[in-house]
Amino acid sequence: MTSGNPHRNRRNGDIIRTMILHLHLVRHGQTYFNRYNRLQGWSNSPLTESGVADAVKAGERLKGLTFAAAYCSDTTRAQQTAEKILDINEAAGNPRPALVTDMHFREQFYGYYEGLDMAMAWYAAGAPHGVKTYNQIVEKFGKPIPSTTRNPMRNIGRASKVRSVLSPTTRISRTATMCCRFRMATHCLASVTGSAALTSI
Repeated sequence: MTSGNPHRNRRNGDIIRTMILHLHLVRHGQTYFNRYNRLQGWSNSPLTESGVADAVKAGERLKGLTFAAAYCSDTTRAQQTAEKILDINEAAGNPRPALVTDMHFREQFYGYYEGLDMAMAWYAAGAPHGVKTYNQIVEKFGKPIPSTTRNPMRNIGRASKVRSVLSPTTRISRTATMCCRFRMATHCLASVTGSAALTSI
């Protein structure tokens, strides 16, 4: 929705209306791969009973919002989570937006390591480089590289609001992935008008 405070562009004097976008990012509920500590990536592991309960919990916390749009990856876990949230939201009397699924919302692809036990996968990937665990890999190689280009998203905190609905155990790579997806999602939703948009990742 747009704010009632138009301002002038410093470069050419045009009047600009700002849009405030409330973007609600929700991580999928627990999957069988999560339960058994398997590297998931693009593998399509369904939600456990606990994962469905996670989705219901998120839906209950978001049922008071009216969503203008809803997006998720094309994985079963993300679709099940988003559908459950939208079911609860609609039952609460809100209009239901169409759920748009897109493979570009998937998490990173781990190739050969997909489906392996996490400890084995991180050992196989890191040991040749002198690191044997996920935490050691992040400590040695996971530091962000300083950018030499101007960040077009530096003001995103002024234009958007992110709410954490679920607080599952997350790792640094998940946080970095969500930041990238948040940036992508805000580009996708820039033209959406309404009070909120839901993205299940």
